[in-house]
Amino acid sequence: MPIRLLALLTLAAAVLGGCGEEDASLDASNPQVVFEATMRAVHDGDWVQLQQLLTKDARFALEGDMNRLQKNLATPRPGSQLMRVVEHQLGEGHQAAVAEAVAGGMPEMLRFFVKLSPREREPGLRGMRLQPGSQTVTIPYLLANGEEKVVTLLQARGRWYVSNLQL
Repeated sequence: MPIRLLALLTLAAAVLGGCGEEDASLDASNPQVVFEATMRAVHDGDWVQLQQLLTKDARFALEGDMNRLQKNLATPRPGSQLMRVVEHQLGEGHQAAVAEAVAGGMPEMLRFFVKLSPREREPGLRGMRLQPGSQTVTIPYLLANGEEKVVTLLQARGRWYVSNLQL
């Protein structure tokens, strides 16, 4: 019994800790609605909206990825794969975009990432694997280039949160 209580408390802390203000207009009881809102927030580079949908752990993971990208942009290695992608995707004005991303915070980094890896606002949904009574759902989706990614949602207090976001 104590182990189960500890697991429930850990789950609650992971879901509720550090989540942003909830959007009252969003039907977060529906996993597809949360998935679609997540994809719109990523497409639009809307960090404020996106962090409302993430668990604490998912937010920390995404922030870690963005911080690593920011660090690599701040000290670029000429000819590196990252810089080749930046130059190819952003063209002539890439220096200004890099400078803005490096000087900014998470909102600027998310917008920069989306510029590097453009995506559809409503990507191809590959189905949901939701078992009755389950508190998790895995939703595969396709990027415009055909690459499959996954979003995992976790349910707590009747609301779905993103617990894993593959970009």
